[in-house]
Amino acid sequence: MDFNNFCDREQEKELIIMTENERERWVVTSAWPYVNAIPHLGNLIGSVLSADVFARFLRLRGDEVVFVSGSDAHGTPVAVAARRNNISAEELAMKNHGIIKNLFKKWDISYDNYTHTHNPTHINFTQDFYLDVQKNGYVSEKEIETLYCKHDNLYLPDRFVEGECPHCKDEKARGDQCDNCQKLLTPLELINPKCAICGNTPEIKTTKHWYMDFPKLQHKLKELIENNKIIPQNARTMCLNSIKEGIPERAITRDLEWGIPAPFESAENKSIYVWFEAVLGYVSAVKEWAEKIKKEPKKFDYFWKDKDTKTVYFIGKDNIIFHLIVFPGLLMAYNEDKSQDQKLVLPYNVSSTEFLMYENDKFSKSRGVGIWIDDALKLAPLDYWRFNLVYNRPE
Repeated sequence: MDFNNFCDREQEKELIIMTENERERWVVTSAWPYVNAIPHLGNLIGSVLSADVFARFLRLRGDEVVFVSGSDAHGTPVAVAARRNNISAEELAMKNHGIIKNLFKKWDISYDNYTHTHNPTHINFTQDFYLDVQKNGYVSEKEIETLYCKHDNLYLPDRFVEGECPHCKDEKARGDQCDNCQKLLTPLELINPKCAICGNTPEIKTTKHWYMDFPKLQHKLKELIENNKIIPQNARTMCLNSIKEGIPERAITRDLEWGIPAPFESAENKSIYVWFEAVLGYVSAVKEWAEKIKKEPKKFDYFWKDKDTKTVYFIGKDNIIFHLIVFPGLLMAYNEDKSQDQKLVLPYNVSSTEFLMYENDKFSKSRGVGIWIDDALKLAPLDYWRFNLVYNRPE
């Protein structure tokens, strides 16, 4: 019996019969790939394929499972790639979303919903979510200094600026994060910053942004991580160290046209920071699945607002902070004024991988290192790759 037939969903239902009391309810997710480029094998095993194997296992066991993900269509990675290719960000995002979705089908990934962040369900959910968070007292407006490129007439958030990391001195850090040491950054923290478009040195300019009050949630987040005994030790250590250092307020808006318009009063020409809306896609993707695929809107509450639901996030280690500090922090802020039956469930677990290596260097889309998932299928059969990647999963 080959792998695909073995995992046929009709056979899964017949393999194991569980009583209603024994069945568990799961939301299984994989990290959302940016649509600026085709994913590589490291992206695949780091989140997508690992989540697929786990979702298939749960279905075989007889549990209730909804497995979701989607293309991360917004933010500076897409905007930068679009500018370099002289096309609109939307055109690039929708074109590559279609390519990636089709490739995941070829890789036999058993998503219940593979969507993208530029859809009405996600946009409306995100805007309503942040208005609730603001109403609960966790969002404030500030005037700040930031980097601006005079040559391109452009503010430089996140990946629009590159420079030296102030912590580990890596010279390939970006304005939102250093991939080398995993520290979250702001553009002004970079040493010798350069515009990612033209390479010129930017100037400092004043702008206005809306900030999330993470310091107010620090104690709750520490308790959440300390009380969860099943999250990986590397994830626990990284998050507790970050909390010990002190979680700063974080800007949740950007001076960026391509993104979800910020819903706050007087926030014209501002968009929600891509990481602060992409993690909400785990929620909105289930909402879209319930409403538009299953045609059963109540399934959304059944999976996302029941305390017995277990949510698990398959990610690379560079995404740990966003999934165990940023995302649960946002959920806590949203839940504060909600009744128990309207609270969104907090993360049950993350499954984080180390980096897949290619000739003694880590796979990297931004640096062009590795084997891409479309090319891989030209080199060897599908089941060869699926087995090999799972067997050699970097943990």
